[in-house]
Amino acid sequence: LVLLLFLTEFARGAFFFTFLPSWVVNYLGFSVTVVGFAVSAQYLTETLFKTFAGWQFDRLGRPVLIGGLGLSFLSLLVLKHWPVTAAMIVFAGLFGLGFSPLWLGVISRVAPLEASRRGTRISMVFASWLAGAGSGMVSANFLMVRDYETVFKLVLLLWALSFLIAWFSSGPAAGLGDQKISAGNGHGAWKALKRMATNKIMTRLLFPGIFFQTLAAGLLLPVLPLFVQQHLHLNHSQYGTMLLAGGAAAVLSLLPMGHLADRFSLRCLLGLGFGLSSLMLGLLTLSQKTTEAYLLAVLLGVSYAMILPAWNSLVAR
Repeated sequence: LVLLLFLTEFARGAFFFTFLPSWVVNYLGFSVTVVGFAVSAQYLTETLFKTFAGWQFDRLGRPVLIGGLGLSFLSLLVLKHWPVTAAMIVFAGLFGLGFSPLWLGVISRVAPLEASRRGTRISMVFASWLAGAGSGMVSANFLMVRDYETVFKLVLLLWALSFLIAWFSSGPAAGLGDQKISAGNGHGAWKALKRMATNKIMTRLLFPGIFFQTLAAGLLLPVLPLFVQQHLHLNHSQYGTMLLAGGAAAVLSLLPMGHLADRFSLRCLLGLGFGLSSLMLGLLTLSQKTTEAYLLAVLLGVSYAMILPAWNSLVAR
C-alpha cells in the first residue's frame, strides 16, 4: 500500500506540478491560468467525490481502486495528446475522480481509527506521500533539462506499474482483497454527513481549515515553478535541488512529529506549524539569493511536517 501511494504520488507530482506548468506555458504558449484551472480541477473532483469513492470502496474493495487508476491513466494520455484548453481542464478533473479512492484505501488500512500509535502510522503514510510527490517534482525538473517527452514517458511507466501492483494485490495481508464490507444502501453515509453538518466543531473549525489549506495549495502549486524561474532566476536543476532540500526535510521530520502528535497538545503543534509555514512562504517572496531560498525551503518542510500528523489526528478525533 505504501509503495502504491509512493508511485502514484510520484507520477502525479511530476506531471501536474512540474511538467504541466512548464509545458503549457513555455512550450504550448498558453497562460498560467490554464494551468491553474487544470490543477484545481483535479483537486476539486478528487475532493467532491471522496465520500462517494469511500462508500464504494467499502462496498466493493479493490475493483474501485483499479477502475480509478485506469481512469487516471487514460486521462494522462488525453492531457498530453489533446492540448486544448477545455479538454485539459475536463480530463484533469477526470484524473482527480480516478485518484479519489486511493488515499482512502491506503489510510483506512494502514492507520484505522482503532489502531494504536495512530499518529505514527499516519506519519508513515504522509512520509510516503511527500517522498513520492517530492521525488516526482524533483526528478521531473532534472529530466526536463533534456526534453519533455522523457518526463511524460516516466509518468506513464510509473502509473502503469501502480496499476499492476493494485491489480495483483490480493488477500488480507495486502489490504486490497475483494472482501466486501457491509456499507448498507447509502443511508448510513447520509446520516453520518448530516451529523457532521450539524456539528459546530466540524462546520466552524475543521471544514474552514481544510478549505483554506487546500485553497492555499491550489494557489501556490501552479505558479511555483514559474515564480522560481522568473523571480528567483533558478533553472530546472536548481529548482529541483530546492524541492529536494525542502521535501527531504519534511520527510525526515514526519516521524518525529508523529511521535510529538501522540504525546503533546495538537493545538500547540498546529499553531506553530501553520505560523512557521506562513512566515517561510512570506520570506521566500523576499529572498534574493539561492542559498536563502534553499534554507527557507528546508524550514518550510519542517514546519509542514508539524502540521500533517497533528491535523489528521485532530480530524480523526
